[in-house]
Amino acid sequence: MADYIVIVFLAFLVACATAGGLTDFLGFPRLLAWIVGIALGGLVVFLFARTKKSPDRGQGCATWVLFLGVILFWCVAIFFIGQGIVHRVIENGEIARQRTIVNEVRGLVESCRHAGDNVTVVGKVLVWDMRTDTRSGAYGMCPTSLQAKPTDTPITVFMVMGERNEQVGTYTISHQPAYRQYLEVAVASWPQKKPLGFHSVIIKEPRLTRPVQQVPEYGDPNEPIANWIKTLPTATQ
Repeated sequence: MADYIVIVFLAFLVACATAGGLTDFLGFPRLLAWIVGIALGGLVVFLFARTKKSPDRGQGCATWVLFLGVILFWCVAIFFIGQGIVHRVIENGEIARQRTIVNEVRGLVESCRHAGDNVTVVGKVLVWDMRTDTRSGAYGMCPTSLQAKPTDTPITVFMVMGERNEQVGTYTISHQPAYRQYLEVAVASWPQKKPLGFHSVIIKEPRLTRPVQQVPEYGDPNEPIANWIKTLPTATQ
């Protein structure tokens, strides 16, 4: 009886690891991921039960080898998936603390508009997309030495605001417009809560050609923002 309790627990771990891995890393729908996970967990129980009942020693050994191979594989999978989950939890906690920092300076946006566009970086940098209220992809494109952690101080917060669109072309087949975008970025320092400036960044040009799609085309905003930040002077603390 104790053997079956252990094997059911292992099967549960296999099911959870499979569902988590398929959902988080491969983008499977959650229901489908759990179906696959439960199926593999059931396979573990089946192999164990077959091994217990097998009268043939050779067949029993072969089944044990297969069974142990499955368990070993999923122990390794659980290890790596666990690492991914821990990383995600840490990252989500970091983003939540950075959102708190942004909330403390978001009220300075209008003051930033009147501070000019001669921006100087004070300390580390945090790039935040105000449209989605999350960390911008440009943050990860900045040098690691510049990327602000929640424990850093001071921090220069780059708040990516709304965009202004300028149509620069139309695709021949789909007749969809291609837009050049200008992103407005307000800059403030934390914890000083001081407006540092306001700048309009021209994002990457839209593609000249693309597969036929029934949606407008916009360029990538993250790389131009990161490149602009890299060129800014740094204040001496």
